[in-house]
Amino acid sequence: LGYIDLQAFEVGEEYPFEVMLPAKFINTDNIISVTATIDAKNLSTKVVTVSDIRVINVPQNYDVSVETQKIYNVTLVGPEAELDELQANNVIAQMDANNITFAKGQQNAPVNIIVPSSNNIFASGSYTALINISVK
Repeated sequence: LGYIDLQAFEVGEEYPFEVMLPAKFINTDNIISVTATIDAKNLSTKVVTVSDIRVINVPQNYDVSVETQKIYNVTLVGPEAELDELQANNVIAQMDANNITFAKGQQNAPVNIIVPSSNNIFASGSYTALINISVK
């Protein structure tokens, strides 16, 4: 039916989806929309500051340096017990150079927040870091 954008996820929100069937399928129950909710009773949030900011997939003829030292107010969502044990230094902000428009100079670029030690914790919200691009 669709996807829930975890970057925009908020605990307790409802996510409506329109039911659209492929051609030649028949909607025998005549359901035209559904609402998805995520059982959040076991989820909690934690706000951290991320200082491990990395860039991957940089083309060989460019240098990319990260100018942002820290990304503040990163909201993590996950099981409360895991969030309680999680240290901010175990959270990575990763930027994929394949998603950057390469032009000499500074620009803000999106980062993905990664928690390598957990499959249950994700970041809510969108985050950027300032980078400086130069030609080798």
